[in-house]
Amino acid sequence: MRRVIFTNLGVKDDDVIIGPRVGEDAAIVRVGDKYLAVHTDPITGAVEGIGWLAINIVANDIAVRGIKPRWFLLTLLLPRDVGEDGIRTIMTDVNKALTELGGSLIGGHTEYTPGLDRVIASTTAIGIGNHYVTTSGAGQAI
Repeated sequence: MRRVIFTNLGVKDDDVIIGPRVGEDAAIVRVGDKYLAVHTDPITGAVEGIGWLAINIVANDIAVRGIKPRWFLLTLLLPRDVGEDGIRTIMTDVNKALTELGGSLIGGHTEYTPGLDRVIASTTAIGIGNHYVTTSGAGQAI
């Protein structure tokens, strides 16, 4: 990661307080006098409850920053054998998780993807707050 990923991050932006690094899952970006926390993760191994997991796993990585996860983007990559009932089950679980957290799905993407044998869900969570906590310095609010 250090040799390949962390050396190819584009233009340095002084508003990025915490960007990609080992031990820090969620990015922190300064927006005026607030802090935006953003995190994304795929769910690749789960079958049951994938919609609930897709929301809650990324929400957790925002919440540990001391920031309430508020907005979510969901990408669903589906094998051809998943029909409307399967999509409905996933989205019902997504809605349940969002309702429990007080969050909103604000966008995403859904497609049938050749070569898949299971659903892959990739979700981004976003929250904004007055302070944040670093993962590497857990418990220290900034």
